[in-house]
Amino acid sequence: MESCRKETGPQENECARLSEIASTRAEMYDLLFDVFVGQSGDALLSEIKNGRFDEILLTKAESYDHRIREGARLVASCRSSILNGGEGAVVEELLVDRTRLVRATASKSFRTPYERLYAADPAGDGVLLQALNRFYGKAGLLLDDESCESPDFLFVELDFMKQLCLREVDESLPGRSSGTVRAIQRAFFEEHLGRWAGEYCAEAEKHAQTDFYRGFLSILAGFIAAEISYLEEQGGEGTATDMGHMDRVRGDRLIFSHKSVRQRGQRDRREGARLSSRRRTRV
Repeated sequence: MESCRKETGPQENECARLSEIASTRAEMYDLLFDVFVGQSGDALLSEIKNGRFDEILLTKAESYDHRIREGARLVASCRSSILNGGEGAVVEELLVDRTRLVRATASKSFRTPYERLYAADPAGDGVLLQALNRFYGKAGLLLDDESCESPDFLFVELDFMKQLCLREVDESLPGRSSGTVRAIQRAFFEEHLGRWAGEYCAEAEKHAQTDFYRGFLSILAGFIAAEISYLEEQGGEGTATDMGHMDRVRGDRLIFSHKSVRQRGQRDRREGARLSSRRRTRV
């Protein structure tokens, strides 16, 4: 059994290494969530200006897929343009682009980031959504009843993986086993996220109008590819059916807790419509 016991030596060092990797992965999931759905325009601007994205990406990029390195360079170039002036115009352009890519105003042929549109279940959408809800529920995580998002929304699935990475950090403590939670992560990629997220990124990149979101789509695609490789290499004990026996380390933590997702979705649509209207008026 893969366990982190209270002892010194190679086993303890390996537990510390895996815990650090899980923490870094959770940070990446959190960053991607923030960039695409988690932050208002003002907050996004602040993060760009203070260099948070550069700091995280440029220090982590060398450990990941080449697409992350390429995306990080594009994101850095966006920061340079903001610092050199034109702040308001750049932020407006970013908000319009984000709405276009996440809320599907790019074109009629562009598919929104929902699993059922990229990896449809022959038995119907209902079966897929039920399977996702069961997956979340067995891990002790739930979508907020007031959330307007579907369980197959890309950023719900990314947030779920972040929660599992945080749980892996906790289970890498001495005396605990983190093999099962990695097996669950691998199963989730095999059955859900890994089957379609890369295709969305490839399609969305064709419609992105800013270097910032073009860069982050490249980063997302590279990170998904790196996750698939990492989870295949690491393996882990158990299967997704073991989730019912996992400790709920983080209590009643919810995916998209409270009213945050509904408010973000309404905000994104409102900002996108307002900014698009302003652009049309100028023309």
